[in-house]
Amino acid sequence: MVKDKRKNGIHSRTKYIDHSRRFLEWVNNLGFEQTNLGRVIHFLDERFQIRRLSLLFLFMLFLSFLLFWDIDFPYFVQVGDIASSDIKSPISFQVVDEVATETKRREAEQSVPPVFDFDPNVYENITHNVYKSWRKMRQMVKQTAWPDSEGKRAEAVIDFMQHKKIFDQELGVPVTDSVFRWLIEKRFSARLENTLIEAIAKWSTFRIFDGSSNLLPNGDSPLIVRVID
Repeated sequence: MVKDKRKNGIHSRTKYIDHSRRFLEWVNNLGFEQTNLGRVIHFLDERFQIRRLSLLFLFMLFLSFLLFWDIDFPYFVQVGDIASSDIKSPISFQVVDEVATETKRREAEQSVPPVFDFDPNVYENITHNVYKSWRKMRQMVKQTAWPDSEGKRAEAVIDFMQHKKIFDQELGVPVTDSVFRWLIEKRFSARLENTLIEAIAKWSTFRIFDGSSNLLPNGDSPLIVRVID
């Protein structure tokens, strides 16, 4: 009967000590929360729930590690075997075919037609500059005393060469010294001026551009012309 009472009776622990409570008491005895750093951490924890956010961050970090963890399994295959899964090479390299790349680049460049802007007013400005420069030089020719002797006339032509800079500025295009000397001898004749203006008027009916051999490798190559209003 005594054994049955011990077996069925309720036993109470009189000398049991909870170790977690002892650890908590040990931490409290350190007095960390009483320090300035402990107070700041305690305030931030109550304000922003740092513990919960830290646990959430650790959980997300662990979850991302599980999701993106790439496990490499060794495969042994031979030529002609069918691989059961995709096999990725640990080494990547790129081989550039410079000859083929340059050929493709030229073909792509030649396939795009060049674009030119055509401005009809350009010829009007040139005609106006010709008229203004010729008139300016004829006025200076009339103001110059030209001697009758050929030797002194040559010296007068050399002296008149100092006005070439003004002529080039009015014309908008520099001319050579030989051309300017020839125009001085012709006294900037109005007949030459009209001939030049007529030639410019004729050229204005054409669309002329420089460097056609470089821009258009073939005679039948297409191009785009935009007329500027």
